[in-house]
Amino acid sequence: MPAQANAEVSEAKARLLASNLKIRFGEIFKDASARPSLAFCAVQNGRELSNLCSPRAGSDFSVSTPLPIGKNSWPLLTLMAACMENSGALKLERKAESISSILRFQNAAMSPPLKDLLAMRAGISAGADAIFPADGTPQDVFDIIYQSAPFAKSARIYEYSKLSLSVAGYLCACAQNRSSISIDFLEEFKRCMREYVFVKLGMENALFLDDPAFRRIAKDSKNGFRAALIPSDGIALSIEDASKWLMLETSGGLTPEGVRIADAITLSERYAPAGKNVSDKRALGFTQERVGKGRVAISTSSGYGATSMVAVFPEAKFAIFIMLDDEGADARRLCKETLEDCAQMLESSVR
Repeated sequence: MPAQANAEVSEAKARLLASNLKIRFGEIFKDASARPSLAFCAVQNGRELSNLCSPRAGSDFSVSTPLPIGKNSWPLLTLMAACMENSGALKLERKAESISSILRFQNAAMSPPLKDLLAMRAGISAGADAIFPADGTPQDVFDIIYQSAPFAKSARIYEYSKLSLSVAGYLCACAQNRSSISIDFLEEFKRCMREYVFVKLGMENALFLDDPAFRRIAKDSKNGFRAALIPSDGIALSIEDASKWLMLETSGGLTPEGVRIADAITLSERYAPAGKNVSDKRALGFTQERVGKGRVAISTSSGYGATSMVAVFPEAKFAIFIMLDDEGADARRLCKETLEDCAQMLESSVR
């Protein structure tokens, strides 16, 4: 039996975890006047056990303040796809080119399913991301994918690609809209994310990074932000939103009202490595790691002025989210040490 399968976390233990996090936060960021804003939540079996919010001195940061989650938009994208599949709007195994006539690959032998685009195993090189223009459009995403040669003969080899994720998001929008000729790809993608995830989960503070609230990010030419690549890394959440997201992850696809919006097996498949190479730990939105004696599906991000981490312990149906408005090494260290604390707490909670 998995080490954490029977780990039952009490609210008291979860609060202690949050308390220890705050102590560690003070130890790492010793200058109280310069400490970043911090938010944290812990969830098990679809129920929030604890949360923490510590605002930066002089700021109005709260549990409802959204921060950019960067690369952690990836597991939200795959969650949206899972919810759409559950509703019958799309199939993850459907050939991507059959969803939209606009998508074409130079190599006719390459005809990946939507799932491979979401897993970044469709042969799209990270080098293609580097040539994507700052003012590029969603149509440019399709064009550059066609112009770029695949990086490997095998489409099952992982390579990080914002283009792969973005085109997957746009194909989801095409599947929902049932058209790929006259739609506004970005707006349709955002509508799908709102409809299938934000609204159904009550994530009222969730935003996209082209929102006026994040104008500073859009204007910074050095941070790599591209509006057309929003499906890959352009979502902002508050800790309230993150908690509602994790309630679904730890309940097997059920909302707090008991309504199923995602298939439990499809959700769990997002935690397991998708590649044939057993040394490759990357899954559909998460990287699978062993921390302590247990297994954890983790996604981390540092960029756009923030650091965040989402970690799901599948056997224990337990998950945490941590975010800071700081993208330095100390913020990443805090995330890493909090993950280790969680693993120890779960091991000590096995019945």
